[in-house]
Amino acid sequence: MIRDWRPHIKEMTTRLRVVVAMLLIFTFMAVSTNYGLYYRLTYILTLVLVLSYLWTWANGRWIEVSVDRDVGSTRVGGWLEERISVTNRSRFAPVGWVDLHETSDMPDHGGEMVISLPNSTIAKWTFKTRCKQRGRFSLGPVSVISGDPLGLFRKSRSFGKAQSFLVYPAVMDLPNLRLLSSDLPGDNASRLHTHAVTPDAAGVREYAPGDSFNSVHWKTTARMGKLMVKEFEQEESTKIWIVLDMQGDIHAGVEEESTEEYGVTTAASIADKYLQAGLSVGLIAHGDVAINLGPKPGINQRDLIMEGLAEIRARGAMALGQVLGAHEHVFNRYCTVVVITPSTDESWPGSLQRLAQKRVQTSAVLLEAHTFGGNGNLLPLVGSLAAAQVPTCLVSKGDELGAALDFGYARKTV
Repeated sequence: MIRDWRPHIKEMTTRLRVVVAMLLIFTFMAVSTNYGLYYRLTYILTLVLVLSYLWTWANGRWIEVSVDRDVGSTRVGGWLEERISVTNRSRFAPVGWVDLHETSDMPDHGGEMVISLPNSTIAKWTFKTRCKQRGRFSLGPVSVISGDPLGLFRKSRSFGKAQSFLVYPAVMDLPNLRLLSSDLPGDNASRLHTHAVTPDAAGVREYAPGDSFNSVHWKTTARMGKLMVKEFEQEESTKIWIVLDMQGDIHAGVEEESTEEYGVTTAASIADKYLQAGLSVGLIAHGDVAINLGPKPGINQRDLIMEGLAEIRARGAMALGQVLGAHEHVFNRYCTVVVITPSTDESWPGSLQRLAQKRVQTSAVLLEAHTFGGNGNLLPLVGSLAAAQVPTCLVSKGDELGAALDFGYARKTV
């Protein structure tokens, strides 16, 4: 039986004070007047207080609470499910009321429920919480407050331990996103002819100065009467670096509708897309913590990237140009670098130009901070990136990322 006892609980302290005050008054009157009624009232109130205290103490021992959680992780938009059961182990005495409160720092989670339990009864129910914010949160323990039927005393106990729950950022489908590829021999389906020796021969061609004699196809040479060499296929693949700008003072907006959350969701979606395609993906972000995950393929890398993106906050001090400069040595012609930023600073495109000189493919996703309530004009920056031939996407508040992230490349893609 579930019943709303909250008004009674709020009055509990007042009730105890009134009863104690009455007991003192009756005791004083009994001693002063030696009148039998005052003595009887004193005895009755004393007995009530003792019995109420013993009832509260017993209730605390009779009550047992168990919590079963789907502890682990989910994504923004997913659900956390918890199953709570409360047992009254007493065979004879009901529990007048039980106040259950779960401590948690997860938004819109935790709360209070007050129930009454007959003797030898188990009450069960399921809580579902919609996960609206990424991050690592603490769940529990469950605090149980019980008392006597008159509401004079309370006894508090805690059940279970605090458990960690991780909410990953949301991942959007990006059907239109195509990143420029590097020319690293690998295992992708897109192929080019190359002078490099690879496991796949595409045909033969006439010898050219610089060709290795190891590549000479002697049967064709004998038939054609001139040197012919094997021509190999190069499978296009790449290592993708995602550089997420988490400098604190350039972001705008609040909570889900902020450049920070759009940036994190963009990074998570790009990483998920290409990791599922079997490519190696890495992440660089300098916020309240620094993340530097080198490109790797696989599920473990996906978990590491998602965990980092779940916990990082845009409180960094390093500007995007500094971040790119500090990591420039790890970018090479086998990398594709994707920059995600709301920055309107016109200096950082110079870092991408230097990378282009190293034959590093680069792309930029610009978050339009002014649509989130921030300041700055992206037009000069867009012009600088266009002059440097850096493919660029613009993302505004309210945009659907699957449609907004479309570079529209006509050249080779991965």
